[in-house]
Amino acid sequence: MRETDQRLLSLIKTELPQGKHDAFEALLNKYEKRIYTISYRYFNNAEDALDMAQEAAIKVFNHIAGVTMPEDGENPDALNGWICTVTAHTCLDELRRRKRRPVQAHEIEEQMLPGRDRTHSAPSAEDTAVLRERAADIINAVTQLPDDFKTMIILRDMQGLTYNELSEAVGIPINTVKSRLSRARSALKKLYDGTK
Repeated sequence: MRETDQRLLSLIKTELPQGKHDAFEALLNKYEKRIYTISYRYFNNAEDALDMAQEAAIKVFNHIAGVTMPEDGENPDALNGWICTVTAHTCLDELRRRKRRPVQAHEIEEQMLPGRDRTHSAPSAEDTAVLRERAADIINAVTQLPDDFKTMIILRDMQGLTYNELSEAVGIPINTVKSRLSRARSALKKLYDGTK
């Protein structure tokens, strides 16, 4: 049986003072793919994503002892939201250090290409070229968004966090999440439409 986040967090807090890391490694194994994927969405290259995923994991390790979760199980996604937030902030900090240099788009088109589902036929070369160009335009538009909008788009639309998870991740009420996400999508549409 997989450990719940609440149980893992409790074990981590017990083990860390003893110099043990088994529970933290279990938590990291559970979230490493999500941490990497979020990092990849910000940088769109594997090398930078790995570096940022490692940085985020270190920050999670350094601060996990201070994390609390509701005891009543009211919000079982609280730790997931916190880990996503740490990862997003790590990536945003690095982007600020790099002074928002443009990101190369080369894999987001995989999510947009028809044919990912094996029940569909493979797209034609022309369709693939059009979709790759469109994906590059979308990624370029996302990189131009203000940081708070960029975080909303990446965590909700690219990473698939629920509204509750997103609310926990960015520390704002769900209604604010919905309105900010709406504004972020509108801003992205304007930027994307301006590239055509």
